[in-house]
Amino acid sequence: MRLAIITLLILFFFKSGAAQQNITELPKTNFAVFAELLNDGLGPVDDKVTILGPDKIYKIDAGKECSEKKFFLNVFKQRFANRRFVYEKETDSTNYIVFAGDFDFKTVYSKPAGKSLLGDEYTERNISVSFSYSIFKAGSSEIESNRKFSKSFKDEVNIKDYDYVQNSDFDFMNSKLPEKSFFGKIFLPAVIVITSAAAIVLFFTIRSK
Repeated sequence: MRLAIITLLILFFFKSGAAQQNITELPKTNFAVFAELLNDGLGPVDDKVTILGPDKIYKIDAGKECSEKKFFLNVFKQRFANRRFVYEKETDSTNYIVFAGDFDFKTVYSKPAGKSLLGDEYTERNISVSFSYSIFKAGSSEIESNRKFSKSFKDEVNIKDYDYVQNSDFDFMNSKLPEKSFFGKIFLPAVIVITSAAAIVLFFTIRSK
């Protein structure tokens, strides 16, 4: 009876860890998440441009150079590829000017933790996007639209996929994992090793009797 119980316990520990490792679906990359969030924020701009007139000429000004501005303009150009936007110099025929700024793009991870004793470790990923925009009539201080956008995305990522999700040249898409505590780095792994070894020794001890 005791032999059967110990065997079941050993199988439980190994199966609980293997169950997590069988999941092979890759998470979204940080780049993809930021693009989705930013596209959500550009929805109201798209709606306003439609109301003002898609045939009008718009000048976009995203402020000083930074990695956030570069990414913002990349997504913006894809979103408004079929609209008449000017990205370099303002022309005499410009009808409206879109000012964008206050960029705050962040990637934050929680301390890695396992869901079971022998399973993989996961980290909570928190990605946030925040920016503001204003639309003015060219040659006027009249504001056609003014809005602040903020949205975040949360999920759990297997630390085995950490390098995969961070594969980007934009610095705000990359963030270090917090260091694990003493309990997570040394104590818990030691307990797992000792417990597993004790269970195996006990298993063979009972079996030999």
